[in-house]
Amino acid sequence: MDRPHHKFRPSDGAGLAPTDDSSCTGSGAVEMTLEPVPLTSFIDSAASPVNLYLRLDSHTVVCRREGEIIDLELRRQLLEAGTDLVWMECADRCKFQRYLQESVLERWNQPLDEESPDRFREFSREFRREDPMPAIIDILEPIRIDQPEFHARCWRVAHYGTQLAEAMGRVGTAGIHDIIAGLLLHEVVDARAQVSLPTTLTGGTRQIIEGWRERIDGTGPLGWGPDKMKLPLRIACAAIAYDHRTSGDGGRPRQPAFDVLREFIIREHGAIDPTVIAAFIRLLDR
Repeated sequence: MDRPHHKFRPSDGAGLAPTDDSSCTGSGAVEMTLEPVPLTSFIDSAASPVNLYLRLDSHTVVCRREGEIIDLELRRQLLEAGTDLVWMECADRCKFQRYLQESVLERWNQPLDEESPDRFREFSREFRREDPMPAIIDILEPIRIDQPEFHARCWRVAHYGTQLAEAMGRVGTAGIHDIIAGLLLHEVVDARAQVSLPTTLTGGTRQIIEGWRERIDGTGPLGWGPDKMKLPLRIACAAIAYDHRTSGDGGRPRQPAFDVLREFIIREHGAIDPTVIAAFIRLLDR
């Protein structure tokens, strides 16, 4: 589903940050096309990669300049406005995409930890033999050219997965690598049946690729239950379901983040791991 775009011409009203002269038309007005971005797409207390805007009634105002910190005050502004969305210029889409990729790859490249000696030895031996990320990026490259929205979704969902894993605090480096690789590749395998996966993908990654539609109450297409669904897969399933609904990419109207989490808790009770839902709530509420 295409993202909604909005054109606006800022007025000189109070609260609107000034614009550069280079972006003004001859009349002194500015025209740009904006698209919505869920606030959960950004790292908390980090610099914004692009200019961000708030839509307040009939006005659109700059709320953060590129390089300014996304902090608690912005979250309060959104709460007061009754939304979980900020807006960015469509012209900044590639810059925002790089931001998502860099945040995911930064987490991928962090040092290994020894959360479990046996798991650590198994993972580090396989990882030293061949890092699968270059092969994963090669697989995604044709999609970046042919289906940029699909490509963006892969990195956005992987970003959600890493944020959730860190919020939960019970996922070691090996598990985060499983989450990242599995989320980057889960739809690629569905869409491109002939794709050749890297031979060094772990069992945890392959479980995410195979089982991302599963639910812990056993209602998924494969009927997996809580015993088979390890924590990285549970995180991946929640990240994908959340993104489908908050982005509108799942073929339904876009829903606000807290409405989606409320559905997970009430209408779909038992399908998504409640500890993962709680981690999502902490991400939105911190």
